[in-house]
Amino acid sequence: MSSEHIAVNQEVYYFEPQIGWSRGTIQKIKGNSISVVSEDGEKIKVVPSEHIHGYILDAYNPDDPNLFNVSDLHVATLLYCIKERFEEKKQQYSLMGEMLLSVNPFQVMHFNSNQERRKYMSSPDFHKLPPHIWQVSHKAYNAIVNLGLNNQSIIISGESGSGKTENTKSLISYLGQISREHSDTAAQRSIADRIDDSLTWSNPVMESFGNARTVRNDNSSRFGKYIKLYFDTSTGILIGGEVVTYLLEKSRIIAQSEGERNYHIFYEMLAGLSIAEKQSLGGLKNAKDYRCLSGGDTFTRRGVDGTTINDAEEFMRVRRGMKNIGIPDQIVNCIFRVLASILFMMEVKFEMDDNDQAYIVNEKFFLKACTLLRIDSELLSNCFLVKSKSNLVTIYSSKVEAEFCRNAFCKGFYLGLFDRIVEFVNKSIKPEEISVNCKYIGLLDIFGFENFEKNSFEQLCINFANETLQNYYNKNTFINDEEECEREGIELPKVIFPDNTECIRLFKESPNGIFPMINEESNFKGGTSNRFTSNLWRYWKGRSPYFVLPKSTIPNQFGIKHYAAFVNYNTEGWTEKNSDSLKETMYEALASSNDEFIATLLSNEEAQSGKKKTIATRFQTQLDELCISLESTDTQFIRCIKPNMQARPDLMENYLVSSQLESAGVLQTISLKRQGYPVRRPLEHFCCYFFLVMPPKVVQTFKSGNYSQACKEFLSHNERIYRWKTPSFVMGKTKVFLRAEVWSDLQRLVVRRRVQLIKRCKWYLSRWAKKYLERKRAERAKRIAELKRFREECEAKAALCAHGLPGERIMWVEDISNLFPLMDIDILLDVAADADTYERALAMVSSIQEQCVDKRETSAFINLMMSAKVRPKVVNAFLGSDINSVASICRITVGELRSYGCSEAEVAAITKKLNEKELQLECIEKLSYAIGTHEEYEAAEALREMEVQRLQRDFEAKVTAIVAIGFSEADTRLVLAHYDGNVERAVARLFRGINRKKIQQHVCKHKNYTTADPNVQHLIAMGASKQDVKAALRAMDGNVDEAVKVLFGLTCVP
Repeated sequence: MSSEHIAVNQEVYYFEPQIGWSRGTIQKIKGNSISVVSEDGEKIKVVPSEHIHGYILDAYNPDDPNLFNVSDLHVATLLYCIKERFEEKKQQYSLMGEMLLSVNPFQVMHFNSNQERRKYMSSPDFHKLPPHIWQVSHKAYNAIVNLGLNNQSIIISGESGSGKTENTKSLISYLGQISREHSDTAAQRSIADRIDDSLTWSNPVMESFGNARTVRNDNSSRFGKYIKLYFDTSTGILIGGEVVTYLLEKSRIIAQSEGERNYHIFYEMLAGLSIAEKQSLGGLKNAKDYRCLSGGDTFTRRGVDGTTINDAEEFMRVRRGMKNIGIPDQIVNCIFRVLASILFMMEVKFEMDDNDQAYIVNEKFFLKACTLLRIDSELLSNCFLVKSKSNLVTIYSSKVEAEFCRNAFCKGFYLGLFDRIVEFVNKSIKPEEISVNCKYIGLLDIFGFENFEKNSFEQLCINFANETLQNYYNKNTFINDEEECEREGIELPKVIFPDNTECIRLFKESPNGIFPMINEESNFKGGTSNRFTSNLWRYWKGRSPYFVLPKSTIPNQFGIKHYAAFVNYNTEGWTEKNSDSLKETMYEALASSNDEFIATLLSNEEAQSGKKKTIATRFQTQLDELCISLESTDTQFIRCIKPNMQARPDLMENYLVSSQLESAGVLQTISLKRQGYPVRRPLEHFCCYFFLVMPPKVVQTFKSGNYSQACKEFLSHNERIYRWKTPSFVMGKTKVFLRAEVWSDLQRLVVRRRVQLIKRCKWYLSRWAKKYLERKRAERAKRIAELKRFREECEAKAALCAHGLPGERIMWVEDISNLFPLMDIDILLDVAADADTYERALAMVSSIQEQCVDKRETSAFINLMMSAKVRPKVVNAFLGSDINSVASICRITVGELRSYGCSEAEVAAITKKLNEKELQLECIEKLSYAIGTHEEYEAAEALREMEVQRLQRDFEAKVTAIVAIGFSEADTRLVLAHYDGNVERAVARLFRGINRKKIQQHVCKHKNYTTADPNVQHLIAMGASKQDVKAALRAMDGNVDEAVKVLFGLTCVP
């Protein structure tokens, strides 16, 4: 800032090296030197005038989450706006238009609860809610499911320790829950829950094997991952996923820097295994007893809330996670044996004998490792101790060469184990099929930018990946924006942004880029890291502003000016790390293991095909494929900020945060989006979307096919109403360009219009629902009355036909008839006559009922198979395995269907039929709940039970009263049932005497048969009408055989 524009006592921002921008008041001006008193009044700093920026009152509002509204576009102003929101307002998220800025809180925040999540899921306009990472998830989901847009990608970027992994977990969790909310059937919910559970439980497993504590982050991801979540856009259901990993840091297996740990799994395993399990794994001890775990002299790590994590408890979570993603217990045991063998192998020491040949000093560790791996010890020892061997001569390894071979073996072995675990994860979430309606949301969580005291080949690859993603962000945000404006004929002010294309060229340019040169040196038999560094110095000196020569003349380091910071790299051992080669004998030794899982951990496909690739080549290829995948999607960005180096909550270090804001191009992004038009839509798509809210004149223009004019008239009409800041939109050749607030206002207009239309239809819907409700009530009352009559007839028949049975057994028939109202009374009488006890009779009737149910279930199963056109051979295979009901076929997975011989067409047909059945039931249930009839069904059932109990009590009381007069209980029951419980008529008849045969004929003749009667159902199934069946049964006194003759022309009804 020029000294002409500042004055004493003026409040300003001032910059100090290693401290950053601070706020203070000018005390003295002397030429170009400005004396500033700090905000707390305790310090006086003298800074040059170019390190001063004026403070503007009300330049920002910390309650406003959108950083676009910061009027003073300077890094200091932006920093203090974010600082106040984070430290005072406790707000983690801010917006930069469509991009989300997330500051790692290093604690659990109150607004991340499930209750808060429900607000975002249920809100018709979640843009009105405070900014949150859930909004990014919801927007991506809405884009593929409701708007029919392209596949979506969400790139979560930032430094190590900025909260990328935790934000990725939140994204996955939200998408899983919103998928469950859209599940209409049990089958859909089952699939969504299975995928969500597998993704949830894969997190602790992959973090345990792929994360470690570093000096910058206690839970640093030492690999990158791109997670694809597949959705069926027709239903909105999560149907599967896929995880692609990048560049696991293998060197951490061998050694760690001060203050760092090896991968979490080693410490968790040693803390969580029982004493017996440790003994079975060769007698494992504590982490401090192993060199490869104690190199950093650090054995604990902190969690999100800053407390020390219990490794034993984490190990239990990892074990449960491995079980839930489908890793068998036998394989889990193999995994622990592999980890233990690596610990023992790294304890092996080598020395030189008198012939300068390496030999193993402490063989007990080596033998333990071989025992755990089920490998011949002599075969594996030759891998380390023999450098090369032919028919004529054997060349033995030196101590250094043997240690190098051991380290390479352990690194390759662990990488193979990690890749296999990723395979299990992918297997557990793999979609059964990917249809044309399937789209995905990709979540990229890749290692953050790293700058340590000593930076090696791993840091070079990690920082190159971050450079590539920053370049993609620049291209997506700035370059593509400029190109699209040129194509559409729109002129916007040019924005200068930090373009890192030249830095990318420093890495990739052939043949003199960093990666081509290290590949050439690695593939050369006598190549060394020093020669690579010398060649790099010689070529790039003065050729690129991003390449910096060191002060030292020893060729073992160089520097690069990355977009985030300057990094000095130490090239010691780079050629060995890049070659990543294992001796052929190592592959052979491992393949000879008696354990099938361990024998396949190391793959030698590249060596066998003669196409061996270096680490740099493979990593470049992976990044190129990732960029191609990202470019085919619509991308959203989440910028993660690390507020301090101590992982303390509610603390923001100005220098650290301001450097991240500058390197990420945040200021340039705000500048571009503020003066530009972030929302772009094709003209026809825009008109179709807003057709509901168009004025009549605009509708006519739209129908004529003049989309550009219709769009212009519509926006001009609303511009006058809303009084947007002009120009609020720009018409391109094929697209309309809108400001963000314009798009938000118009979207709310559409939502309100849809609500109005639904209200207009409310009368018609309520009228239909009322008629539907009345019809269902009438049908329900009819069914209850019919059931009541049927039960009364059964009781009467029981009383009539019980003549000759002891009184105790008559009670059996009545009790069992109440329990099984649809059971034929003749069957109950036979059972009562044959059974010795009541319990025996009840068991016999239960068995008969189960057989009837099984027959009906089998019949439904056969009908399902026939409608799905399943071959008889396959149906017989099902029946032979006791799969003979619809319920049992529902419990079978698609893979199991195929194992029974089903073709793909048959699998699809069976699945479709099952979904149709379930959808019908779900629709009935939903409609019942929607119109409020579900409670009435329950009430009717309860009422029916109460009525049955009341009638039974009344009947027993009447029988007791009549028997007390002196009549027999059997005659009393028969007559009382005949006269429908009329005590006076029953007593009068008993005094006159009774003719049992006549009463029985009278009952049969006047029986009112219903469709609930099994005999009626049987005859209807044979093809007769319901009315004819009832008439024939009445005419033939209930004799089914005679009724059949009448119905099918063998005789006639008298």
